[in-house]
Amino acid sequence: MFSLCSKLEKENVNSLVESTRDLCVSKGIVMRKRDGQSPTKTYMCVPCSLLPSPIPKHGFQLLTFLQPHINKLIHDVSQDDEFISAAFKNVIKVDDFTKRLYDIYKASKASGEQRLDFGILRSDYMFECVVDKSGKEFFNPKQIEINTIASGGVKLGCGVSSVHSDVLQYAKMKELTAHLPKNESLGRVAHGFLTAWKDYGNSNAIILILYNENKPNIFDQRAVEYAIYDLDEHIIVRRKTCWELIASIALSPDGKLFVDDEEVAIVYFRFGFTADDYTDEKFWDVRLKVEMSRAILCPSIGYQLAGCKKMQEVLAKPDVLERFIDDVDVVRKIRLVKKIKQEGSNEMLIEQLSAGIDGPPRKKRYDAVNQRLKSIVENYDSTNMDIKSYLRAIAHNL
Repeated sequence: MFSLCSKLEKENVNSLVESTRDLCVSKGIVMRKRDGQSPTKTYMCVPCSLLPSPIPKHGFQLLTFLQPHINKLIHDVSQDDEFISAAFKNVIKVDDFTKRLYDIYKASKASGEQRLDFGILRSDYMFECVVDKSGKEFFNPKQIEINTIASGGVKLGCGVSSVHSDVLQYAKMKELTAHLPKNESLGRVAHGFLTAWKDYGNSNAIILILYNENKPNIFDQRAVEYAIYDLDEHIIVRRKTCWELIASIALSPDGKLFVDDEEVAIVYFRFGFTADDYTDEKFWDVRLKVEMSRAILCPSIGYQLAGCKKMQEVLAKPDVLERFIDDVDVVRKIRLVKKIKQEGSNEMLIEQLSAGIDGPPRKKRYDAVNQRLKSIVENYDSTNMDIKSYLRAIAHNL
């Protein structure tokens, strides 16, 4: 693969950078700055590449073919209680956050409440370079992760595609715009919400966005909200933090979810994907009430567990995909993009630590590095070592 930047005339780069920043602002590719307790909200462009990155066409076509199958796989995993329980049996012994999620998942399953699930999935890929004996390079896509909760970038992805199209024209590469794939994710996500809202069956019920007020990616969320309004202006979308829900959320005897006396059709999580989000024990109570309700969740806690890193490791093991997919060719292709090394896996590390056995060699190496760094920091003497030498010593031990 190559970079389009090599085609740029050096004297035009600064001008293109400035134009790209202006384009980002004009197209809403912005985010809030993390400015502490300042009452004034300030904004910045979302970091993006100056030009699009070329990727092999065969790899792109492979991923567009596989993605619906991978999405269906995640859905099927989220519905398989036996499989989820087996996958997390060791993780929940040592990871409190995963255990709390798993306990709510089991409680929801035990309640017997039947509802629809709505998933917005974002799968991230990079290309692995493989060189054969003759020196020829092959670039194969590899899945980095699949996000099943609070999947961001819907508006930003569409916007950056538009920005790149304009910048290519400014850079006198207009002919390359024909090779930019269309990004229609924002409209498709909005249609997904509309479909789920209609399937719930109550035209007066609201869509609830549960968000974290401290996250900077507010406009990506807002864009989804506005796109829903564009499709049907009668839909009511409410935004609430978990703090606000503590006093306003309620469950009816038949499992309907209410917030401020309004029935909720869909709960869209832009919150709850890390342990840091649960800053108060009452937040877990809110999550439990939501999961026990009849509201359509985006995502359900089963979907969240299906998207965990641990599950990606499990799905990469031999003979696992066949549990969910009958098509041999699809299984083979998914395995190509999901294949990971099993040595030193999280599963192995957890099992060894639980049994009181040392972890794999890489853990020992990290422990040794930590000891060397500790020694350097503790023995730093500014009178005998300048700051450059000090930092160089630290870098050498990483």
